[in-house]
Amino acid sequence: RRRYEQDFDSLLDEYELTDEEIQAIKAADIGLLYVLGVNIGRLGFLADIEVGQLEATIERLERGDYRIEERMVLEAHFGNGVPMETTWALNEFVIERSGAAKLIAIDVAVDGVALNTYWADGLIIATPTGSTAYSLSTGGPLVMPGVDALILTPIAPHTLTVRPLVLPDTSVVEVRVQAGQQPYVVAADGYSTLVEEQDVPITLRRAAHTVNLVKLPEQHYFQTIRTKLMWGARNER
Repeated sequence: RRRYEQDFDSLLDEYELTDEEIQAIKAADIGLLYVLGVNIGRLGFLADIEVGQLEATIERLERGDYRIEERMVLEAHFGNGVPMETTWALNEFVIERSGAAKLIAIDVAVDGVALNTYWADGLIIATPTGSTAYSLSTGGPLVMPGVDALILTPIAPHTLTVRPLVLPDTSVVEVRVQAGQQPYVVAADGYSTLVEEQDVPITLRRAAHTVNLVKLPEQHYFQTIRTKLMWGARNER
């Protein structure tokens, strides 16, 4: 598998489990790596363990008191020889405009069938894990990690009737930024590449490998979103 250079010391400077920590996953043999998320900041949907719980959690891991949760991953293939820093993502791939305050036109086909031309700031193709990341902030749905699905979420679309779309995980999505557009950015879990060429086919699908997250037996996705999104919380005065 392709390996990626990663400065692990920089992770200590982050305030939450974010793109840099996801890239740490990519720095190792993904089939052998098990990831425990520790929350040292604000949100971090992948980080269930607080810093104060870390010592006790490690003791539980040493006793084998944990489970492994496999998370699906997206892979991308780029046509016309466009080089990319990374070709797979745990959260999402994003195609978006680069700086200039101008919409881009993105043609999308699913399994060879034309879906839409998005006039927007960009488009997010997310996994269920990524449904609580960038996609959520742009109006995308929450999707449980065990659901086999891909999520298409437009970023500030010009047409009000355009809405996020959930696809089967077997779908093959082809994306092209139309010719005559400005340069655009393709980002995989926050790691960006500026693309000067237009009409480049980008094919996205579910990857063959997964990312293995370490979870404690009592941890549940509903508990995570209740805590992180403060569902049911009351503002006491």
